[in-house]
Amino acid sequence: MKGIQLFSFLCFVLAVFYAFQMQLKTLLFAVGFSVLSSLYIIPFLPNRKNFRTLAGLKIIIVALCWAGVTVVLPIVNADVPIAETTVVLTCLQRFVLVLILMIPFEISDLSYDAEALGTLPQRIGVSKTKQLAYVWILLFTGLDYLIQNALNEEFFITLGLSFVLAFVIWKSGIKKSRYFTSFWVESIPIVWFLMLLFAHFFL
Repeated sequence: MKGIQLFSFLCFVLAVFYAFQMQLKTLLFAVGFSVLSSLYIIPFLPNRKNFRTLAGLKIIIVALCWAGVTVVLPIVNADVPIAETTVVLTCLQRFVLVLILMIPFEISDLSYDAEALGTLPQRIGVSKTKQLAYVWILLFTGLDYLIQNALNEEFFITLGLSFVLAFVIWKSGIKKSRYFTSFWVESIPIVWFLMLLFAHFFL
């Protein structure tokens, strides 16, 4: 516990330090996403409910926060107009990516989640949830083509990532090892980053 507390304190110090490096408008956006992510956990509705307990909203809130923090905040801080087509498409693509990555967790947690959560596997079943995820993967790939506007290295890397996502969705199950989601699925964004890094320096 002390190690966790020390690590959390160091993260807080770094957060304060980097906050002073950002523009005021970026901080306002960051506060907005922080409030949204806090309401995901902290009860604020009658009967001590939070956003996480509202049927169907769980993965939407998570995807929205991730897309906002990883796309909107850097764009705002770089003084790039949010309404630009490329920015909108990138934000939408990131939103879809997080939805896809959430599916293995939704399936593996099926035997633990309360029915009131109304997760996708609970509402439409595991098989149809996987089918929907495959549609999202196609959308994710198509959005990348619109963003790149060419069949370049980055598009083919995204295409390769799409096959990885499809394989992970196919292998997802209720009785999978916790390391399947907590390690392999969690590592997919890092793999994507390493692939892009490799292409930048060696291709």
